[in-house]
Amino acid sequence: MKQAALLFIIVVIFYSNFSGCSKPKYDTGILAGTLIDGNGGESKKNQLILINNGKIEAIKNGDEKDKYKFGNFIDAHDKFVMPGLYDMHGHITMNYRTLNIVNGLPEMNVKYDQPSAEWTLNSLLYYGVLSVRETADFLDEGLALQAAVKKGELAGPEIFTCGPLLEFSNPMFKTMSVVVRTPEEARAEIQRECKAGIQFIKVYVNMPADILKVIIDEAHKNKVRVLGHLGATTWKQAIEAGIDGLVHPGPYCDLAFTNLHSDSATSILKLMAYKKVANDPTLIITKNILDSKYGDSIVKSWPFTVPVETKKGWDQQNKVFSTMFPQGYDFDGELKLNLEYVNMAYRTGVPLLIGTDFNNPNIIPGYSLHQELQLFSDAGIPNDKIIKIATHDAAEWLGVLTQSGTIEKDKNADILILNKNPLENISNTLSIDNVIHHGKIIERKKLLTKVQ
Repeated sequence: MKQAALLFIIVVIFYSNFSGCSKPKYDTGILAGTLIDGNGGESKKNQLILINNGKIEAIKNGDEKDKYKFGNFIDAHDKFVMPGLYDMHGHITMNYRTLNIVNGLPEMNVKYDQPSAEWTLNSLLYYGVLSVRETADFLDEGLALQAAVKKGELAGPEIFTCGPLLEFSNPMFKTMSVVVRTPEEARAEIQRECKAGIQFIKVYVNMPADILKVIIDEAHKNKVRVLGHLGATTWKQAIEAGIDGLVHPGPYCDLAFTNLHSDSATSILKLMAYKKVANDPTLIITKNILDSKYGDSIVKSWPFTVPVETKKGWDQQNKVFSTMFPQGYDFDGELKLNLEYVNMAYRTGVPLLIGTDFNNPNIIPGYSLHQELQLFSDAGIPNDKIIKIATHDAAEWLGVLTQSGTIEKDKNADILILNKNPLENISNTLSIDNVIHHGKIIERKKLLTKVQ
C-alpha cells in the first residue's frame, strides 16, 4: 500500500514537471490591451500575439498568456497595437538635390550619398514606417540598399523600388532618369529594369500618351505595375491605357480638376474607382515644401539633425521655390483644394494610398508620414480607414498582403505599440512605445543616436 502511494506521488510529480516543461515557447509574446489589426473592422480587446521566426504564429485571448513561455514578453495591456506603417512615396537614394530654372523650365541635379541614405532608413524605422515604396531611385544603389536591408546588413524598412524615372525629352531629372523617345527604346528600358529586379516602373511629366501606352503594355507583360507623375498625358488617357497608379493630387497634375465639381473631374474619379487606379496625393508637399517658410519651421523644431548634404540641398531648393511663386501666393487655398479633392476621391471609391515624397525639402522621413495621416483626417477620412489605407491597402497594392499589412496569423510581425488610441485621434500614431520589425524589437534609443 505504501509502495502504491509512493508510486502515485512520483507519477504526479513527474507529470507536473513534464507539463511545466512542455509549455510552448515563442520568441516574443505581446499582450495587446487593444488590437487594431489593419483590416478596418472593430478593434479587439485583450489579445495575445505569439511570434516566432519573425512571423505571427497565432493570436489568442490574453487570458491564456500563462500557457506559454517567451524569449521576450511585452506587456501592452494598457496600450494600442497596430500594424507597421507604409510610406508609398519615397526617395531614399535621392538624398542630395538642387533645383535650377533653365530656359524657364525646372531642372534637378540629384546625387547619391550613402550616409544620408542610412540616416533616412533609421529615421523611417524610428517612426514605425516598416515598408517603403520607392518612386524614383538610382537603379544600382536602390537595389543594393534593398538587398542590404533584406540581408540584415543595414537596419531599415522593407524596400520596394522602381529604379529611375522614365522621361521623354528635355529631362527634368537629368542624373536620375532614362530618356525613351520611341516604342523600341521604351520596351528595351522596361526589359532592362525588370531584368535588374525592380518591382514597378514610374513615368514622369513629359511622357506622351502613345509612348506611355507602350511602357504600360511592356511592363504588364513582365508582370510589373506602372506609376505616373503625369502632365503631357492626361489622367483619363493614362487610365484608359491601363496605368496602375497616379501620384500627387489631381488638381496638381491635370487641368480637368481645375473645377473639382465639374463633370470632367467627377468622371475621372469614377473611372479611377472602376479601374482600381490608386492615387497617393502627398498632401504634405503643399504644407511642407511649397510653403517653404512653414517647412523651415518644421525642420528647426524637429529634434534631429538633418544630414549636411541633404540639408544643403533643401536650403538651395527652398530659395528657388521662393522665387517661383508670387508674393502672397495662397498656399492655404491650395491645401484646402487638395483636401477637398482627397475627400471627393475617397467618397467616390478611388483607392487612396499614403505617401510623403521624402527626401524632398522639409519632408522628414517617417515623421512626415504621421503628418500625412493627420492631413487625411483633415480631409474628412475616418481614422480607422486611414489606418487601413496606411497598412492593409498599401500591402495590397504592392502584392504582399498575404505576407504583411495586417496583424494576422502567418504574416510578418511588423507591429507598432502606441501609448494612445489612434482611433480617437490619428495624431496618436506618434505616441510610439515600441516598434517590432519582422519580429525583432527595434531599439529606438539607439536609432535616435544614429539619426542624430
